[in-house]
Amino acid sequence: MQLSRRQFTLGALAMGALGSFAGTAHASAGYDYTSRETFDLFDKLFHESGNGGQPTDTNEHGGLAWGQSYVLLGFIRMYEAYKDPHYLDRLIANIDLVLANRDSVRAVKDHRGLSLPAWRAMAPYTAGIVTLKSADGTPLLEVRTALTYADNAVATVRAGSSEGRFTLEVKNHRTNLVATFPDLSLDPAAADYAVRRIFDAYPTPTLVTAKELRPSPEAGAMPVLGATPFTSQPVVFTVHTGMITYPMASFAKIVFRSPKLLAVPKYRHKAVEYLKAARDAAAVHDDEWRQTEDGHGYFVWNKGTPLGNDGTEQPTNQSLALGQTYAELAAATGDPFYRDRTQRMARTFARELQVDADDAYVWTYWPTFGKVHNGFAKTDGVSEYTPSSNPGRGVEDLSHGAIDVEFAAARLPQPPVLQGRGHGPLRPHLQQEPDRSHGRRRPSHRLPACQRHGQHHQRGAVPAGAAVDGGGPVGRGGVHARALDLRGARGAAAARLLPGLRRLPQLARAQGGLMLLKLITAAALVLTATPAPSPAAAESVWLTKYKALEAQIGHAVYTDPNSANLAWGESYIMRSYLDAYAVTQDTSWLDKVVTHADTVIGNADDLDGDGFHGWSTAQYSPVELANPSFESATTGDATLPASWTRFQDTGSHVHRTTDTPGGGTGTQSVRVVSDLTRWKKLRQNVNSAYEGGSRYLLRGWGKKSGSVTGRVVLRNGSATICSLDYTTTTWTFKQTTCTLPTGGPTLTVWLEHASYTVSGSASFDDVKLSGIFPYMVHDAMIGIPIAEFVRLVAKTPALSAYAAKAGTYRAFLETEVVPRWEQSAYLGNTWNGTTWRQPPNIDTFSHTGTANDLPFNMPLGFANLLLVLNVVNGDATYLSRAVKVGQWAKANLTNSGGAYVWNYGTYTTKKEDLSHANVDLSAFVEFYRRGQVFTGTDMTAFKNTLKSKMWNGSTTAPAFSLYVDGTWAANGVDYFLHSWLELTEFDRQVWTLASTKYTNFTGTNASHLITLSRLLRWE
Repeated sequence: MQLSRRQFTLGALAMGALGSFAGTAHASAGYDYTSRETFDLFDKLFHESGNGGQPTDTNEHGGLAWGQSYVLLGFIRMYEAYKDPHYLDRLIANIDLVLANRDSVRAVKDHRGLSLPAWRAMAPYTAGIVTLKSADGTPLLEVRTALTYADNAVATVRAGSSEGRFTLEVKNHRTNLVATFPDLSLDPAAADYAVRRIFDAYPTPTLVTAKELRPSPEAGAMPVLGATPFTSQPVVFTVHTGMITYPMASFAKIVFRSPKLLAVPKYRHKAVEYLKAARDAAAVHDDEWRQTEDGHGYFVWNKGTPLGNDGTEQPTNQSLALGQTYAELAAATGDPFYRDRTQRMARTFARELQVDADDAYVWTYWPTFGKVHNGFAKTDGVSEYTPSSNPGRGVEDLSHGAIDVEFAAARLPQPPVLQGRGHGPLRPHLQQEPDRSHGRRRPSHRLPACQRHGQHHQRGAVPAGAAVDGGGPVGRGGVHARALDLRGARGAAAARLLPGLRRLPQLARAQGGLMLLKLITAAALVLTATPAPSPAAAESVWLTKYKALEAQIGHAVYTDPNSANLAWGESYIMRSYLDAYAVTQDTSWLDKVVTHADTVIGNADDLDGDGFHGWSTAQYSPVELANPSFESATTGDATLPASWTRFQDTGSHVHRTTDTPGGGTGTQSVRVVSDLTRWKKLRQNVNSAYEGGSRYLLRGWGKKSGSVTGRVVLRNGSATICSLDYTTTTWTFKQTTCTLPTGGPTLTVWLEHASYTVSGSASFDDVKLSGIFPYMVHDAMIGIPIAEFVRLVAKTPALSAYAAKAGTYRAFLETEVVPRWEQSAYLGNTWNGTTWRQPPNIDTFSHTGTANDLPFNMPLGFANLLLVLNVVNGDATYLSRAVKVGQWAKANLTNSGGAYVWNYGTYTTKKEDLSHANVDLSAFVEFYRRGQVFTGTDMTAFKNTLKSKMWNGSTTAPAFSLYVDGTWAANGVDYFLHSWLELTEFDRQVWTLASTKYTNFTGTNASHLITLSRLLRWE
């Protein structure tokens, strides 16, 4: 089922919830607004739609403040109505995503160069800036436009009518407003000096001002001719911070007041985390706070903030938005700091309220004590971006008025200590019941000053018909579409048409009576049917399955120093522990992470001596011996393995045999039989391309018969470098490490006896010599769960007991693992400006390969690691590197019928396989949740890859192809679904299909374990 924007905002709401009471909300537009199913449907449709206001949005254009904040508040209201923790879980999921987009996490800065724990915004709210420069690049003049949608404005410099003169045009292409300043000069002594001329002309249609940038301005300078677009400046708005953090503080209050919720570690920990987040974000605006000796308080925009009306008192709604958060913080903590500020703001708001002839409250958009309300002149020196302003005395509008009323509602549970001007305590006034309701239509009052100046308020134009006093085109039974849209919050609309008004049903007079009464009643309808909470469920079947498999394999890998086993086994085990903790909030799972991480980090090596520790393996490096398993025979001699040479034998005592260890070693081995008179051996020279000075792994199978000892020896001439001895009569696998000499001498591997004077034979198979090298993807895979643990601890104050461990792990990753891939003298710098490549100094994969690119999964895994660490350390280089890799990978995706298909690497036409795609998807999802590179549309395309390309279509016996284009049978690999399960966020059937596969399946390995933990997490 799909809802169009118009159905959602006008049909579903206006025709349903706001229609005539005679029909009730039950029958209108096919939706029952007293039913939680309606809210749940809207929740689903909104999050599937990808419309603005998603929790993964940034707030660059206000999407979190004017969209997602209402969704969050909707979840709060639904929990208040039904006491179903499902809504708290939905709230947590979204808040975590919202917090991940704070400026401090994204490593972005505001106009002052500060990266703060809040959410900045730019267009359409803030002023735009252009710097005019001379031909040699010297900054001359800063040109500003305070008109909203400044990013649609362009500054054009043309030649003037004489030498040393220029004409400046500032045009906003959205509004087609233009200001032109002919024949300007940059000579401060000239009558046409640009700064002075532009200031004197203010207000111009595009609200232009200018600032001198030269330390010692003088005549003769000229800006480069041409057009330059304006850049809207980043500002953290009080109103945005308040809207976003209000539901977070509400969550904390709800949990702290509920012994039942406090007993659940997950809710307790999140309440502490969100409380801190709300406090930290609110503190960002402390420098904008002003208070008076008579007990009032409000916020200002500091002079020089790049927006219209800087230097003035903020509109009432913008102050009170953060007042909502203050009220909830005071209620949650009892902190007198927040209580005092809440009281001061309530006094200030009460002073603004005026009772009209119908005994209804009316108040203005700008506070009556403020500079904008009363107007100011250029000579007052009030504002840098708005040098002057006519009085702005427009009445508050319906949409912004909802914020004001929400603050009053949030304040109601507090003691009635606040006094209004001649009204008595604020609380009784808000509860005053009007004696009549006319629903009349009044003449339109003046618009807010910002709109009359052509600026628009930071949220855009305020329609005249949305005034609180009922003026404009909203009369009996109607409402402006903007109020219905709830500023983009379609997901929360069914629960809270106007968020604050459910608590204030007597305040209907604020919108001319009947109009607001309808809104209040509609908002309350969904809160009337409150079923009893469901009984506690038994332990999830997925948790039971997970625990059973973890008990079998959880400790099988973490002591192994082999990076391949750690990457493709232990990393999944540790990540599964984090999943288990996320669901159960049982810190014993984190204790397991610590035990494993301590050991894994303790086993890190620096075999190459480059000064950086990490992990390494010989499983991926070139095997420096040809035909190591003896499967191929020499042409003309079936008993002699190809590429090997007999020593002092013609075949009678050294030959191939079919006696093998089994288990994948092939069908052939070799046997060396003693003749008691002289040496019998088999030999092969090592590939001359070996990496001298590197650590190598010599390994192989062997056994003996009789009295001999079988021996594999690596020699440099007659000098033994390392060897393996076999003294058992059954096949035994052995390995040893040694450092190969530098200078490139010829090295030889010998298969022989320890002595030729004893009888018996020695057999050998699968004899290999490979370099032990680090691999970026292994460092990434091992590092990701450790970094995720660090991030979890950093974001969760309740886990402070783990802070020391997290700090140690973070330091190891940041000083050892991450830098070695660009700073190691042994490996060389693997970063090429776009992605990471194979190490330029060492052949870690192949001696014959011609491509330097790594398979996609390898750089993407490392980008994933950097993204997680960036959340903690804010390192801009980490984020920049990761984003470039994400862009590189995205550019290599092909959209096939709405589904993404991609290759294993840039150098091959082989498609990515299901298993390695888990690594890719983990990174893609992390990018998406960070608001970087990948969007909801991209995630839907990946979901389509699984469902439309790879799935066999069966819901009872689902299977998936090996490759992402739908080719080849997976043959069991399609149980490796952990990252694919993250796409459940975009289509619930992904979880359903995976759960069907696992219902009667018994897992055996780490990939199965993490898939079970993801089934549990997404259940």
